[in-house]
Amino acid sequence: MDPPSLKCYNPKPSTSPCTWFGISCNLAGSVIRINLTSSGLQGILHEFPFSSLPNLAYIDLFDNVLFGTIPPQIGNLSKLIYLDLSHNKLSGSVPPEIGHLTKLEFLHLVNNQFNGSIPRELDKLKSLTMLALYIDALEGPIPASLGNLSNLDILYLFDNQISGSIAPELGNLSNLAVLQMDINRLIGPIPSTFGNLIKLTELYMSENQLSGPIPPELGNLRSLLKLRIGINNLFGSIPTSFGDLKHLSLLELYDNRLSGKLSENLLNGSVPASIGNLSKLETLFLRDNQFSGTSPQEIELLFLVVLELDTNNFTGFLPQNICRGGVHQNFTGPIPDSVWRSLISLTIIFLGPIPDSKAFKEAPFEALEGNKGLCGDEHFHFCLLSLEFP
Repeated sequence: MDPPSLKCYNPKPSTSPCTWFGISCNLAGSVIRINLTSSGLQGILHEFPFSSLPNLAYIDLFDNVLFGTIPPQIGNLSKLIYLDLSHNKLSGSVPPEIGHLTKLEFLHLVNNQFNGSIPRELDKLKSLTMLALYIDALEGPIPASLGNLSNLDILYLFDNQISGSIAPELGNLSNLAVLQMDINRLIGPIPSTFGNLIKLTELYMSENQLSGPIPPELGNLRSLLKLRIGINNLFGSIPTSFGDLKHLSLLELYDNRLSGKLSENLLNGSVPASIGNLSKLETLFLRDNQFSGTSPQEIELLFLVVLELDTNNFTGFLPQNICRGGVHQNFTGPIPDSVWRSLISLTIIFLGPIPDSKAFKEAPFEALEGNKGLCGDEHFHFCLLSLEFP
């Protein structure tokens, strides 16, 4: 049997659509809701009866086989509150007429084949609380006028081809809790105005071409749980204000040009001692930078599950209670006994003598091979070993 077509949902005088599957009506018999998620619908939206549904408030056509463009007539649905056309095969540009839907609170156009720019007319959607435009092929800059959406709570723009710099006006989104714009082609600095987004819990900007220093104003985001700004061209040191992010559980800074003492950045200098204030931090990625000096002893105050410090220039001793898992390079001196007691997983590229502990003395060669400069007694007649303990 062929899948249903949108033509089947064109109301006719001889039948009431209120009896159809997925259709809800008000007491007057007017259609107010269409929920046909994962229904195998095929067709184009130009067949949709926009003019016959003046009271429609809810459209959910998630996960069907709709194709073609979104027709401009969608702007006639003046009472629409919820629109989800995600996971279809829709293409073309996002029509500016969506800006006429001034009551819209939820707009979800995810995982289609949309291209073109984000229409600046979306700034008219003053009631919008969630805007999801990710996994498409959108390009061009993020309109600065989106900063006028004062009720916006969630903004998803990741995995597109969005380019240009980030408008400082986005820092006006005072109610924003989640901002994800990673995997795009954004350039320029992280706006210092992002320090105004004090309700943010997630900020993802990784895999772009952002440059400049990390603004210390990000330390104002005291509700932040996850910060991902890896794989960019950021440089300079890690702001000491990050020590105020006491609810942070994920911090990714790797593959930049940061300097100081912390991951694939060209970070240089030292890791600020204030990082020990991040009591909720579980994941810390600082690898591939140019950090130097000793590892901050304050790290031992954290309850880390994942710690990656490799490909830096750290020296000195590991802290006594460093973590339950991590990657460390070029440290010397003994490995603290507390590491082995609390370890979940650990990979170490280590220089210096093998510690005088049972774990090492009974370790097979395969557990230690491939490590430069790791030397032992008569049990190990070499200095080219790797250490990897489960």
